[in-house]
Amino acid sequence: MPISDNVDYPEGHFSRVYQHLIKPACEQANYEPLRADDVKKTNYIAIDVVRRIIESDMVICDLSSQNPNVLYELGIRQAFDKPVVLIKDSKTKRIFDIQGFRDFEYDETLRVDSVQEDIKKLTEIIYSTTKNEIEDVNSLVSLLSIKSASLGESKEISPESKLILNSLSEIEKRLSSMEDLAEMVQRPRFTVPPPPRETTKFYGIGFNETIPPPPPGLDIESNE
Repeated sequence: MPISDNVDYPEGHFSRVYQHLIKPACEQANYEPLRADDVKKTNYIAIDVVRRIIESDMVICDLSSQNPNVLYELGIRQAFDKPVVLIKDSKTKRIFDIQGFRDFEYDETLRVDSVQEDIKKLTEIIYSTTKNEIEDVNSLVSLLSIKSASLGESKEISPESKLILNSLSEIEKRLSSMEDLAEMVQRPRFTVPPPPRETTKFYGIGFNETIPPPPPGLDIESNE
């Protein structure tokens, strides 16, 4: 699911989706939920996230807002042909390349009268996916009957490489924050009305004949 805020959603929206929908459903399905930004290690966070995506028993992929990072991570999970539950909110259109795959649509308002029902439905889908009771294919690897990817021997990253990767990660976070701020600035939340026009009075007898304006407190208007 998206980690940073999206300008099309209220601030902290996807954190609430995780806390009030995904996390309870995972716990009811006897899984220990772990969000990508919950991974707190000193090395490059992208490596930890990818490893979790590959090694986790179950992955829930929220396609809401069609975030490119989420789609990239879904591709990695599918390459290893491991179980994944696809979800999205009701305002997000289905993506053409994966619109044939089964997904669960939830109410993004997280209203009390709907979120409990969504938790129940999502829990059932997680159970069914775990027991391979769903006949729908949610992996291109299975659909094409090709060999899935596999992990090779892990390699230790040198301290110098870790420092570089951490620096790149910090730069990426700052650029993302700047892009979000720029989008918010370009999209004003309200319109400032123009100032009222001042009414100008002309004093005179004819078009080419003028007289000095009256003294303060005395208002003279032309009869023409």
